[in-house]
Amino acid sequence: MGDTKKHIKGLTLVELIVSIAIIGVIAIAFIPIFGMTARINNRSEVVLDSTYMGKDIMELIYKWSQEEEYENLESKLIDAGYTKDTEDGTFGYEHDDKRYSNIRFSEEGNLLRVIIKIYRDKSVQQLEAQYESLFSWKGRGILGEEE
Repeated sequence: MGDTKKHIKGLTLVELIVSIAIIGVIAIAFIPIFGMTARINNRSEVVLDSTYMGKDIMELIYKWSQEEEYENLESKLIDAGYTKDTEDGTFGYEHDDKRYSNIRFSEEGNLLRVIIKIYRDKSVQQLEAQYESLFSWKGRGILGEEE
């Protein structure tokens, strides 16, 4: 006679614990991916910054190759804040963010090879970007014949 129907809505405690456990297992699987993605993102940003820095230096040297005499190159670099390494003849500069750029020049016939290396810091242990190009300098080579 007293047939009562129970209409219980909601979750039991066991269902709730199982749900939380499943979500926890899934989250644990993805947490390392988020950390790795953040590290890769940070590293990519550092490499891009170094690449842009090297590009800007190469563009400046190209501009000088078109406007300045080759004999003025060393003084232009020193005026720009670079220091000359007397041992190997390279020019170095420590940037505000502690990156270190190193520029090497070598003559190849009528052309001047320019190699720019951007390092993480002045210890020059970790190379982040490198540019290399050949220029015909004003007053020598192909450009010297135009005058």
